[in-house]
Amino acid sequence: MGEVIPLPQFPVFNRPPGLPETCSDEQLCEAVKIHLCGGTHAAIAKLLSVPEKAVRYWVDSREWGQLTALLKPEVAGILIGQTTRVASLALTQLEDRLLNGDEVWNQQGEIVGMRKIKGRDLAEIATKVLEQQKNLERSIGKITDDENTISLKKLATALTNYAEAKPEYQRFANAQEVKAELSGNPA
Repeated sequence: MGEVIPLPQFPVFNRPPGLPETCSDEQLCEAVKIHLCGGTHAAIAKLLSVPEKAVRYWVDSREWGQLTALLKPEVAGILIGQTTRVASLALTQLEDRLLNGDEVWNQQGEIVGMRKIKGRDLAEIATKVLEQQKNLERSIGKITDDENTISLKKLATALTNYAEAKPEYQRFANAQEVKAELSGNPA
């Protein structure tokens, strides 16, 4: 037989004392995730089948804080992924609207053509984009050159410098660059 590869050691979940024993560990972790995402005490109480008053007591406890600290990185990763997907979809639809215009419907509910985007809508979109660019530049510095084009290298460097200055982003600042090379014949 081949060589035996040892499994990585994962942290063992130990339910802190003082938290409900009426639910499984999975339900308790799900309740903490709901709390981290802004869920109400009523939603947590329903999930755990306990009175809402008990949930209010648990949420203020040190033990709940331990579970929150344990699960916060996982929840943050999920939320960042979801936010990125939503932003990507929104930008794709916005780009389509800017390029193709708005749909024109007849009284039967059928699309009969496209028309250029209304000036009011275009002005609002442009204002929002420029405000977001200004907010980003306020945080990380100017990201455009004299010709008003964005250099991805300059943006990456600015974001790295920003991450290095903020302790909560240290794990991103210490990330390693990965260079990939295409080898072989793509089929």
